[in-house]
Amino acid sequence: MGGIGKTTLAQLAYNDDRVKAYFHERMWVCVSDPFDPVTISRAILEASRKSLVVSMSWKIFAHKTTSGDEKLINLRHLEWEGSRVLMLPKGIGRLTSLRTLTEFRIIGVCKIGELKNLNSLRGGLVISRIDNVKDAEEAGEAELKNKKHLHHLELMGFGWLGSAASKGVAEALQPHQNLKSLKISYYSAATEFPSWIAASSLAQLKKLQIMHCVQVTYLPPLGELPLLESLIIEHMKRLKYVGGEFLGSSTTAFPKLKHLRFNEMEEWEKWEVKKKMKKGGQ
Repeated sequence: MGGIGKTTLAQLAYNDDRVKAYFHERMWVCVSDPFDPVTISRAILEASRKSLVVSMSWKIFAHKTTSGDEKLINLRHLEWEGSRVLMLPKGIGRLTSLRTLTEFRIIGVCKIGELKNLNSLRGGLVISRIDNVKDAEEAGEAELKNKKHLHHLELMGFGWLGSAASKGVAEALQPHQNLKSLKISYYSAATEFPSWIAASSLAQLKKLQIMHCVQVTYLPPLGELPLLESLIIEHMKRLKYVGGEFLGSSTTAFPKLKHLRFNEMEEWEKWEVKKKMKKGGQ
């Protein structure tokens, strides 16, 4: 039955950001009368042609990537978690069609600058061994702010970089404002969080995890994050006091929060929330 908006509805679902975030690949194939299974199958295969994955040993893959083999230029999905592989090969930054990269481990020949041109990455990304980043300038080469399709980000393993160095590196790893979920862990030496953990930079954030930030002594104004639904804070050993700075200056703090968890806060002594006086002194 034509003319009732079926195609328009399908296009809205197809182009919705929530759909894009949850599926590695999307294919648009038109089905019309007369119905022909062969034609439809051929269209599906053609649409998925660029996404076909051919299995190969990691040694061969690393060689092809390092040597700039053009046969890998259209590779879109690279998942290597749960393997014995310790590091990505040099030249991974040439694979500019990559949409899925489960983890980017900064070790050996794999430098954080390889992320610079991987702006098609979407879904989630873990960046680990950040302690191998020399300084803020090098961290900035990743240009995370340009990765607008990346909705879930984990920054882990700052190690024992000096306090100023850790803070500088973290500042330079500011993500795009479209980010929905953020986890920062083993931020071990810095005494304060990067300034971009704020409503002005993370207005779309729904989930935040802060873990093993053992030298930080106060929390940023997380109450100002307008869409935050889940907040988990663990192993902040030097945090002693939580006050109004945690709620921020907005009229309503944590307007969407559904889940809040504090765990292993060994020195936490006081949580003080000062209520504003109503008109008339009530």
